[in-house]
Amino acid sequence: MDAPPPTPTDVAAPELEGADLLRAVATALRTARWNGADVVDRGWASPLPAPPPVQVAPPAPRPVAQPVTPAPPHLPPRPPASSLPARAPAVARATGPIGRVTAPIAPTPTLPPSRPGAASAPQTTVRPPRLSLIEAQTALDALRTRIGDCQRCSHASGRTHIVHGYGNPAARLMIVTPPPGPAEDAAGLLLQGEAGQLVDRMLTAMGLQRSDLWIAPLTLCRVPGDGLADAVALEACSRFLRTQLQTVQPEVLLAFGEPVARFLFRSAAPIGALRGQWQTLVGVPTIATHAPEDVLLRPELKREVWGDLQQVMQRLALVPPGAPRS
Repeated sequence: MDAPPPTPTDVAAPELEGADLLRAVATALRTARWNGADVVDRGWASPLPAPPPVQVAPPAPRPVAQPVTPAPPHLPPRPPASSLPARAPAVARATGPIGRVTAPIAPTPTLPPSRPGAASAPQTTVRPPRLSLIEAQTALDALRTRIGDCQRCSHASGRTHIVHGYGNPAARLMIVTPPPGPAEDAAGLLLQGEAGQLVDRMLTAMGLQRSDLWIAPLTLCRVPGDGLADAVALEACSRFLRTQLQTVQPEVLLAFGEPVARFLFRSAAPIGALRGQWQTLVGVPTIATHAPEDVLLRPELKREVWGDLQQVMQRLALVPPGAPRS
């Protein structure tokens, strides 16, 4: 048997070139075949091991798109009930034949009181539009026709004339006087004699005259004995007085004397406690002062009356004669 060919390690040729390299390769092939190998393991030519299979998770199902609902408009959070301000209690009101009377209204900065402790003029009250001059005059003429030859109370038997209201149907200032006296009953016109002359001087000092006002009596007839009108007469005449007030719609109502102030304000207090304080009567700012007859008997009351009239002037923005105009 032939001897096996030498192994590649037996070849002492560290550097093989050309034919020597070919011979070395041939020798290596023979040696491999001799050892029963059909393929020479070149190392680098061996296939790489297959990587292990990667477990891929199935894709998650996509969520179904929901319809988009528009967001509601932003609303501020509702405050708790404990933080809400408490409602002011209702003001008690006394109802009389002439209308409702409220308590004195808070002072207005532009109208300071004319004396310490006096209430200021009330704030402006929203009222329906005023009638035109023709409409107001027509309504007052219709009222006079409705009154007719009034026999609604016992005072009718002792009168000479029915004393109606008169003046400017569109007046800014309305005056309510006590029941007619003897001179007024005889003339059928209010504010006669010395009392009427005193009122004219007051109006002149205010820059007014009678034709600028509407003047109406508390009752249409003279009270027998010049006393106080009874309840029947006040009830009957108050309806006519209310109609005049609603027709003229003055900006200020001035009450002369204690009987008028007590009836309009529904109070039993004396005139000294009622005068100079603003109250609201049928939506009209109202103030009371002394009657002209009382001023004639007590001249010292002129100062108080003038203070009350100055409040009226401030309310109506009147400028007395001779005063500088702004």
